Amino acid sequence: MARITGVAVTATCLAMIGTAGFADVTAQDVWTNVQDLYRGMGFEVSAQSVTPNGKGLTVQGVTLTREAPGSDKVTSANSFTVSKLDFIEMGDGRVRVDIGKDIKGDSKTVLEGKPVVTAASDFRVKGADVVASGVPQNVHYDLRIDDLQMDLKQTVHQDEADFPTVVTLGLTGMKGDFNNDLRAGTKQSGTYHIDQGTLNGKGSDPAGGSFVVAGALSDISTDMSTTLPEGVTLDGKMAAYSTPGVESRLFSKVGPMSLNFDAQSEDGDASIQFKAEHGDQKIDMKDGMVFYHANGNAIKMNVKAPNMPIEASFALDHAQSGADFPIAAGKDPKPFGLDLGLSGLTLSDQVWTMLDPQGKLPHDPAHLDLKLSGHALVNQDIFSEDFATLPGAPGELRDMNLDTLHLNAVGVDLQGKGAVTFDSAAGIPWPVGKVHLALSGAKGLMSKLTDMGLLPQDQAMFAQMILGLYAKPTGDDAMETDLEFTEDGQILANGQRIQ
Repeated sequence: MARITGVAVTATCLAMIGTAGFADVTAQDVWTNVQDLYRGMGFEVSAQSVTPNGKGLTVQGVTLTREAPGSDKVTSANSFTVSKLDFIEMGDGRVRVDIGKDIKGDSKTVLEGKPVVTAASDFRVKGADVVASGVPQNVHYDLRIDDLQMDLKQTVHQDEADFPTVVTLGLTGMKGDFNNDLRAGTKQSGTYHIDQGTLNGKGSDPAGGSFVVAGALSDISTDMSTTLPEGVTLDGKMAAYSTPGVESRLFSKVGPMSLNFDAQSEDGDASIQFKAEHGDQKIDMKDGMVFYHANGNAIKMNVKAPNMPIEASFALDHAQSGADFPIAAGKDPKPFGLDLGLSGLTLSDQVWTMLDPQGKLPHDPAHLDLKLSGHALVNQDIFSEDFATLPGAPGELRDMNLDTLHLNAVGVDLQGKGAVTFDSAAGIPWPVGKVHLALSGAKGLMSKLTDMGLLPQDQAMFAQMILGLYAKPTGDDAMETDLEFTEDGQILANGQRIQ
């Protein structure tokens, strides 16, 4: 978390921007706006000196500190220091912000008075151009940064030894804008584009292993906004997102990306190579709800693990995942949903040779499409600090729909739809409703598995007998069934009682 917070704070700190030609701001206006921005994030802001000069203000020794939510036994805090900020009035109502060379960050997590994790970060900035414009309570910042590098050293402290991890993050060709409007509550918005991002790191762990990681991203863009009602601040706590009137939106996309991870341990070497051509994600938080969706295209992954005879490889044409769910307590049920899709999943020839040496199974690309929806009652804010210590269930499931189920792999096709409601009066929610399932290719798959010696003949015969008892044929190696969950606790398949 320290490294993520460090990048976000620094990017925003460096991203103060503007062109609103008709309005004026002074150096003091911008310095005040910057302080209000970080105080709204829960930071305490201080400076060693604030000195007016003929062109504006020079602020020396800026420090941002924030304590993270914790418990009686665990506390954590992080801080950032900027050696100098110069706010230079340009004579046309705009202010240029020059940032000192030294930007550093520190974080610490303490367990019962003893540090367990510490981290220190050092930022290097080249070619930064930050210009602010607007009016005192509504400042717009335009930014360009040619190169931003962050060196992070995180150390896990244990009785026997310290275990450090060293990571370097790099961003090049960064352009964007950020607006901080404090006229009625807080409204923040920004767009950023980064030509290239890099990651390089290495570390060790208490088990005696070590690892090396390297990654790259290109063509990164982000569009974000946050709205807070008057009197509400984030204070570094996720619980604020359950407050009425709080809205936050983030949309980001990225071009070609790669990640290589190599690890060494007593059990042997391991490695992961990941590549994708494109990805995007969207997060919306509003009205006590979270909406999330992500996509990835042309994904490839190679995995090697200790005692694994081959390097396993697979590829995906497209992957998507989505979820929407309530996070705020309420008296009325709220909708939720889940979406998972995998398209064009293929395995390498090496994997198929190991799994299917006789070549009996279809090696066609596999597909999965799953969509669920329903309603749930939430009794406690999901992001509340007390959520993990609740004595009972945090909510109640009221109903759920199987909107789509479609799985196609190794010659088997499974489809399903249905809907159930839940009654929690007896303590344990019991579903009441129907689910329709259609299956084809199952008998053919069992026959091939038997020929391969992977499925004993008697088990295959028993499975086919069960399918024949609870499903009705609809064609050659095709069948369907209606699963019914009754109010008195029975489960029926095409009218035949299972339970």
